[in-house]
Amino acid sequence: MSEPTQPCADCGPPMPGVKPPPIVLDVSGIFGTKFAEKARNISPHRLSGLPPFQMFCAERGIDSKVMIQIPGAVDEYCNWHQQKGLWPKETPFGELVDG
Repeated sequence: MSEPTQPCADCGPPMPGVKPPPIVLDVSGIFGTKFAEKARNISPHRLSGLPPFQMFCAERGIDSKVMIQIPGAVDEYCNWHQQKGLWPKETPFGELVDG
């Protein structure tokens, strides 16, 4: 593949042999939330398979395996789970509530 010969409007002219620094992504996912302690006890695979979590994701149009990696998504899910009120005897993580 040949080097571009026209300058990029945003980057300037090409510089042979010089590469930009790599892009580094840091995804905290479910472990950067206030529910992190509870979330550590459940695998992301299991959480993404729970029907309430899948419903939460479907309402937002995002795949559950992608949603679980979005910082703050588990907090939002837990609030959504409580507001929905459809699972009063179950925690957002699928555990039965005592009583």
